[in-house]
Amino acid sequence: SGPDTLTPLITTLNRLRRRHPALQQLRNITFLETDNDRILAYRKRFGDDLVIVVVNLDPHQVQQATVTLDAETLAAGRPLTVHDELTGATYTWGQENYVRLDPSVSPAHIVTVDQDR
Repeated sequence: SGPDTLTPLITTLNRLRRRHPALQQLRNITFLETDNDRILAYRKRFGDDLVIVVVNLDPHQVQQATVTLDAETLAAGRPLTVHDELTGATYTWGQENYVRLDPSVSPAHIVTVDQDR
């Protein structure tokens, strides 16, 4: 496995799928609004488990966007504490969220929501 291998990413994705019931369901996807057609965003929820995925569809260029969370995602009306499962970073997300995705560093955010929200 060389430097361009997908093995570490696939391993992480499989671990997340096993740990999050929202990622084990097929019919629980809600697409989220972005202001860049090269950024895809969606959320998956199952019970209290909420995962938000934001992906750069351009494998060659850095892409930036504002991701707008829907009212159901922000049901409590207050910001969410989210943890990026790919980078380890923690963010506070509200209704509108700036993202910058560099495909050479991390082509996506897969964020899980703090259960104490």
